[in-house]
Amino acid sequence: MARPGSTTWTLNGSTRPGASRRKAAPRSTSLVPVPVIAADTSLARLDPLSRYLREVSAYSLLTAEEERELALSYRRDGDVQSAVRLATGNLRLVVSIAFQYRSTWQNVLDLIQEGNVGLMKAIERFDPHRGLRFSTYATWWVKAYMLKYLLDNWSLVKFGTSNARRKVFFNLRREQERLRLKGADARPADLARQLEVSEKDVVEVGQALDFKDASLDAPLGEGATDTHASLLPAVQPAPDEVVAEEESRRILREQFARFAAELAPREKAVFQDRLAAEDPLTLQELADRFKMTREGMRQVEKRLVKSFKTFVEHEMTGYDLRWQGIAREKA
Repeated sequence: MARPGSTTWTLNGSTRPGASRRKAAPRSTSLVPVPVIAADTSLARLDPLSRYLREVSAYSLLTAEEERELALSYRRDGDVQSAVRLATGNLRLVVSIAFQYRSTWQNVLDLIQEGNVGLMKAIERFDPHRGLRFSTYATWWVKAYMLKYLLDNWSLVKFGTSNARRKVFFNLRREQERLRLKGADARPADLARQLEVSEKDVVEVGQALDFKDASLDAPLGEGATDTHASLLPAVQPAPDEVVAEEESRRILREQFARFAAELAPREKAVFQDRLAAEDPLTLQELADRFKMTREGMRQVEKRLVKSFKTFVEHEMTGYDLRWQGIAREKA
């Protein structure tokens, strides 16, 4: 017999609800009961939620003794039929819990789906020897899966990434209402103190709860041609700043060329390949090129920097080139 932890089963099939009292069905037969529903002859079709509620209502509830017998059969013998009957007998419990969060999440079927996953997890973990009703134990798992779904899907921007923020997410509205009924202002500092979290967590989670995600490509209003993206500040510099920057670069290139034109080949190489280069050569590389020592090339560079500073002071007034750090040797 398969153990509870390794069995896979679903809530869709074709056998009768009463089959749970029998021994495990053969492999070739369907394991999951589905109630027979009369053909819908009404003029208006049922929406998916209403249809699901009709199907769920066809399953009878379980007594405490029936829950215990089914749980024992599944835990002891791995009887999947018992697990399925235990699940179908508590589908109404999942629906009841899902409707508690209807004001938070409009699509109740999403919550029911997650709650059913939690219900199956509860069946796998339930220990009937503890003397606790299965429905009481399953409530914890069903709520846990629903709340996790709400937290994961509330916003595209993840904000419930810590225990403190999850605590704020699930308790902020309740604490705000409690303070309001007492006639006190629900200030972030007061809420943070009551929830034992930081004020920053309260503010950021509160903002996530108050505002929903909006597409940047969505129009600003009905019939509007402008989108939310048109309200964002431009990240590129203004046109006049771009022109001024290009003009400054042009002048610098001309002045650099003037200075380099008057240099000897060795000094010119130091200036162009080291001082003014985006990827400067090392002193040793330049020294090897001109068959000099590294110290000798360092002295050449020192004299060249001094000469260039004098050139800047006389020919390029107003420019702050900050040459102190331009000639740093590569590691």
